[in-house]
Amino acid sequence: FPSNAVECSEEEWDLTIDINLKGTFLMSKCVLPSMIEQGSGVIINNGSGWGIVGGNEAVSYCASKGGVVLLTKAMAIDHARQGIRVNCLCPGDVRTPMLDEDARTHGLTWEEYHAQAVVKRPMGRMGTAEEAGALVARGAGGHGGHGGHGGNQGHGNNLDGVDSSNPAAVAAPISSAASGQYHRTMTIDEVIVPAVTFITPA
Repeated sequence: FPSNAVECSEEEWDLTIDINLKGTFLMSKCVLPSMIEQGSGVIINNGSGWGIVGGNEAVSYCASKGGVVLLTKAMAIDHARQGIRVNCLCPGDVRTPMLDEDARTHGLTWEEYHAQAVVKRPMGRMGTAEEAGALVARGAGGHGGHGGHGGNQGHGNNLDGVDSSNPAAVAAPISSAASGQYHRTMTIDEVIVPAVTFITPA
């Protein structure tokens, strides 16, 4: 639904929020009781880079994904002491059928759309579903705790054209549930295995 706040219909708004935000909430509501009972669990929500920085002509989508980012932070705080880690992946453009539809709704050929999308990407290309899946798999592994692999909590992990062949390459800012604000940029090593900011019991 490419539209701004004036053009966005209430039906469009409700449908986008229901799918992206309410759907994420209901899935978490369903699985959390079992995780709480066993004293461990990992939830990785599907956010978006536009849920952090916003984007043009996508008011309902940006709002829904921004909600997912803050839902992630809130659940990370609520359930950290129960051994449950909650994070979300916030990708930029990932090559999926969703982008073909987006190109059509904007009246662009795929070539035109692709050229506009990758021009400012450090790697000069879109991400792939396989790359996003690999990051999710890494984030779901390891132990909870306050250090080592898998110890991150409440992060919105960006996947947005960082050069994974260069550990010194800088990705987009990552948000922290502990600080509640953007605190700095992160390297690819930290994006894949965050070990900087954790939820620390008071």
